[in-house]
Amino acid sequence: MIKSMTGYAGVDSSYGDVTVAVEIRGYNSRNLDIALKLYHRYGILEDRIRKTLAQRIARGRVEVKVTIQEALENTEVFRINEPMAHAYYETLVQLKD
Repeated sequence: MIKSMTGYAGVDSSYGDVTVAVEIRGYNSRNLDIALKLYHRYGILEDRIRKTLAQRIARGRVEVKVTIQEALENTEVFRINEPMAHAYYETLVQLKD
């Protein structure tokens, strides 16, 4: 079996209200070089992802993009309390003077 270091794969998976999409691209390179794109919010997972990749891949440049989407639980429409907004405005005008 030929093992190529150049390739692309992508997968989406859902876990309840969370959808995870992973894209991985591999390029020929002498050393292992992992470039990981992950939302800052999920940065705590970065070391674990890197270790998992390093256990399975010996060398090459590997670009991994992980996208995590959470379903919105509260889809209520944003409403402005106009009397309260007007009261804030009037207070700010008085403070300015």
